[in-house]
Amino acid sequence: MTKTETLALAQGVDTGALMHHAAPLRDQGHGNLITYSRKVFIPLTHLCRDSCHYCTFARAPRKGEQLYMSLLKSLSGLGIGLAIATDDF
Repeated sequence: MTKTETLALAQGVDTGALMHHAAPLRDQGHGNLITYSRKVFIPLTHLCRDSCHYCTFARAPRKGEQLYMSLLKSLSGLGIGLAIATDDF
């Protein structure tokens, strides 16, 4: 595919055609390997000094909203991680 054709696929609404072209590239690079992470992510804050413009996690502070996760919620997340027997935090 040419660069122009690739960009046209990426900007279009035909996700089936995009997946048709993307699947062989994925398979060539990774085969049929499926991976996962056992890590438990405990988001203590949604504040971030970066401005990625694509991030859906970080948020600007809002009036009346807590900036940091409460101790109780933090410990709850830790408890979930321990319950599923992960040691990756």
